[in-house]
Amino acid sequence: MSIEEDRLRKIKEIILQHKGKANAIKSRTIALMIGMSEDDTHIGTRSLITKLIKDGMPIGACDNGYFLLETQQEIDDYHQILNGRMLEIYDRIIRIQNNFNVYYSVNNKPAAEVITGEDEDADIL
Repeated sequence: MSIEEDRLRKIKEIILQHKGKANAIKSRTIALMIGMSEDDTHIGTRSLITKLIKDGMPIGACDNGYFLLETQQEIDDYHQILNGRMLEIYDRIIRIQNNFNVYYSVNNKPAAEVITGEDEDADIL
């Protein structure tokens, strides 16, 4: 069994003991329980949890951590959280594009010049 497979098995066992939103467990705690050294983002633990979700576990998340979804209400609540995040990401995409367009039209610079650092009107040596 690989290290990743062992960690996935351990996380699955941990999540199965944390049924329902009221019993959520922080990724930091999960990382400590499986002996995984993490930075403040806990990206490794979160990545493993995502794999478990892709493998079929109904895992939800809230401010208090991860948990095994138990009720339709928990699923509905989690859908609202995810939809909100999706809308925030979409809003950011639109704002970045608009900011880019406005910034470069105000400065009268072609976007290619700014991105590459080359001046289109510069003489070629």
